[in-house]
Amino acid sequence: MNDFTDFYTPFGGFDEIAPGGQTSAPTTGDGGAPVVADDPPAGFFNWTMILIWGLVIVAMWFMLIRPQRKREKEMREMQQGLKVGDNVVTTSGFFGKILGVGTDAYLIEFGENRGLNVWVRKSDIAGIKSPTTTAPKKEEATK
Repeated sequence: MNDFTDFYTPFGGFDEIAPGGQTSAPTTGDGGAPVVADDPPAGFFNWTMILIWGLVIVAMWFMLIRPQRKREKEMREMQQGLKVGDNVVTTSGFFGKILGVGTDAYLIEFGENRGLNVWVRKSDIAGIKSPTTTAPKKEEATK
């Protein structure tokens, strides 16, 4: 009874030693054996919880990871399939026309006068798109 582990209670503290060397550990209520803290509660480990967590992980895969990979694959295919003459928009928002194709970059012509030619990485192409511009109507321009 001199070992501290004999006096440890299941509620996280140490009991006082009562006269006669008995601890005041809680009992089952009928004067029987003290409550043992090492036994897990009923249903502590069950296969239902493992199944639920497995379903949560599978659902997260199908809702988040799989669609993202599909979008990345489509973007990669689009970026690799561009050809000379395509109108593109870059990730920085510039519109241009492809003049040449390199191994990992495109030569793109920017500007209204088409005088600026810049090499742009293939991964920096956001999509195939022409700029939508609206010119002012002639009636509004004369007023």
